[in-house]
Amino acid sequence: MDWKKLFNPIIIERGYDYYRNGNAEILSSMADEVNAVVSGSDDYEGSIYLSDGEIDDIYCDCPYASDGNNCKHMAAVLYLFEDLQNHSNPHYTDIESLIADTSSEQLKKFLINAMRYLLPILMMTEILVIFKTAVLKCSRLSLMSRT
Repeated sequence: MDWKKLFNPIIIERGYDYYRNGNAEILSSMADEVNAVVSGSDDYEGSIYLSDGEIDDIYCDCPYASDGNNCKHMAAVLYLFEDLQNHSNPHYTDIESLIADTSSEQLKKFLINAMRYLLPILMMTEILVIFKTAVLKCSRLSLMSRT
């Protein structure tokens, strides 16, 4: 199914911008449903419903979609889902290129989100102590170099 045909070209363009800027994030992914959040002026949650691996339905809780329209948030999630599907094969391992093609803002956002999910796990291990020690050491060195 060419899902882009379901959208107004302007909406597709805006959704693509949201996707490229890292505004869409997959929260959970199952065989028949993908749940995501898209950040913009507000955060909106959306879902992709799948049947036999094909897109069956899409949903977003934004006001534009509530009026029965396919919105930019849906498009952003679909772009992200499509990208993840295309790159989930074992041949896609060029992490250096992926990072090089990612803006510093997207990397910061990813690290912040990763730490939110990983922090409870890190708190149960010595890794957090090692991390804090390294950060404090770097902070002290940075302060010393300024004086």
